[in-house]
Amino acid sequence: MNCAVDVGSDVDLGPGASGAIMRVAVGHGANHVRHDRTVGEGGGAYDASLHVQLGSAESRDASAYGSVEFEGVEHGDRSPLLLVADIGSSHVRMGLLTQDLDRGNSRIIACRAYEGSAHPRLEDIVHSFCEEVAQRPKELVVAGSGYIHAGVVVSRQLAWPVVLDEVARVLGLGRIHFLNTIEAVAHAVPGIDLNTLKCLKQGVGKSELSGPTVVVGVGRGLGVAAWLPGCQSRVLATQAGQMQLAAKVGLEQELLEKISVAGAYTSCEVLLSLPGMHRLYVALCAARNRYPRHEDARSIVAAANDGDELADEALNVFCGWLGAFIGDMAAAYGAGSVCLVGGVISLIEERFIQSPFVDRFLDKGVMRPLLQRVPIYVLDRGWQGVVGAARWHLEVHRPGADTCTATVDTDDVHKPTIERQNHANKQA
Repeated sequence: MNCAVDVGSDVDLGPGASGAIMRVAVGHGANHVRHDRTVGEGGGAYDASLHVQLGSAESRDASAYGSVEFEGVEHGDRSPLLLVADIGSSHVRMGLLTQDLDRGNSRIIACRAYEGSAHPRLEDIVHSFCEEVAQRPKELVVAGSGYIHAGVVVSRQLAWPVVLDEVARVLGLGRIHFLNTIEAVAHAVPGIDLNTLKCLKQGVGKSELSGPTVVVGVGRGLGVAAWLPGCQSRVLATQAGQMQLAAKVGLEQELLEKISVAGAYTSCEVLLSLPGMHRLYVALCAARNRYPRHEDARSIVAAANDGDELADEALNVFCGWLGAFIGDMAAAYGAGSVCLVGGVISLIEERFIQSPFVDRFLDKGVMRPLLQRVPIYVLDRGWQGVVGAARWHLEVHRPGADTCTATVDTDDVHKPTIERQNHANKQA
């Protein structure tokens, strides 16, 4: 399948627009499907193509991912339409898909990004999206930070509580599923050409990539998942961000002592995240007998770029510590490559090269030669969470599948959607 994409330069979202429905043109051989939507006064439309296809899929137990089914819904009674919600720290990205479980393919025919804080709960966002696309699918896949316990999403990063059966009840759904956001992004890896991504560190001595791709998300939290290649490729979801934080002897141990309660557990996420960057800065100020002048991570980065020595030192310590953590993940999973996503990565992407990030990534003793072979890429998350969640749904629910091969054909058209949305919000 070939997908042609045209994002017009005259696209403009007017004041008050909270997002944009994308105009999706999907071609498959002689068949062509087009779906047009425009949102808001003066709102713009986008030409895009997005296609998710599985030649065959590994069948897995959906209940392990947090799925809820309701009485009266037969296994074979599946709607051709599927909703996907990817919940980020600032935006919720909604997608409407057509699905063919027999052939193992799914097409995104409409998608929109919403500002999460502008809505009181997830149900309202999903309801608004359904109203705009004039469809009422009975199945929803939610990708978000955290994990499921007793039907409730356990997470520090979500703007509101998410209770699966309550969401399903309010929206009249027959099925609802949950998977971790970074896990969803990892499911999108097979369709991403890593050679098109920005490379923070080249792999040495390898002509071709092999081995798992470790996806590390660093934003308001810290998440890790690994895509494992093979004829039965799969994604290993983890909660590695909740592991005990390891500190190097010296300054890192001193900072950890100032942040932690004596004898208490301190997770990696406490420091290696957007809030963690500020905690580290405050601890460094205390170590240097200085008063902290900056209130959040963005102001710390801006100050460092303007020559603030203490903010600059805090960023260097943060990047080095993060590099050490990612090196641990690469070594643990025998990574063939690493992809970094999230708000922290986009915020300090240009500083990684100047910082101790790569040195600390490689500083693993006898593992150094192995890690030298591992390239590190920056991945713009964009709509990859929606794409990956759609692929996961196909892998889990395609009946009778015993092997997994998948392709995603898409162009990077999603970043302008969010950028223009943010521009419109600033004007409002």
